[in-house]
Amino acid sequence: MGNDQSALNSRMGVTAMAFTTGNIEKAELLAVAEKFRPLLAEGNVGRADFEEALKVVEKFEASDVELFMRLFTMFDNAGENTIPFREYLSGVGGCLINDSLKGKLRFAFDVYDFGESEGQATRLSMRKVLNSMNLVASYFGDPVVTPEQIDAMVTETFNKR
Repeated sequence: MGNDQSALNSRMGVTAMAFTTGNIEKAELLAVAEKFRPLLAEGNVGRADFEEALKVVEKFEASDVELFMRLFTMFDNAGENTIPFREYLSGVGGCLINDSLKGKLRFAFDVYDFGESEGQATRLSMRKVLNSMNLVASYFGDPVVTPEQIDAMVTETFNKR
């Protein structure tokens, strides 16, 4: 993603914001995720708890926190001040960390899984991760793919196994 011109990148652009958000790295996102490990079974995290968790990372500047909160609002589909945290973190991590295409995808899947399935993606988890990354990319005005194109990528990937 980023500057990588792979076939996936030509179909699904992912923001180059990673180069300007240097405080948002794997370790920092994992620190935030760890704060919510007990809540991951429930699936959703509230706005107040999320804002509090961001304070765990001293490295985050006000602009980083503002970006996280704007993305929180975008992921809050129902307007209930909650987000599906695993999807949120995989989308943000898959787009904003500074890494190679492969590294970004691996991180997005790892953080979505968060140690629950020993690294084995399912069709559903792959669809959720790619949709989340697509949503974050759309926030930055990057090219995005349709849900049908994501479904086709998932089908193509699992048919090759």
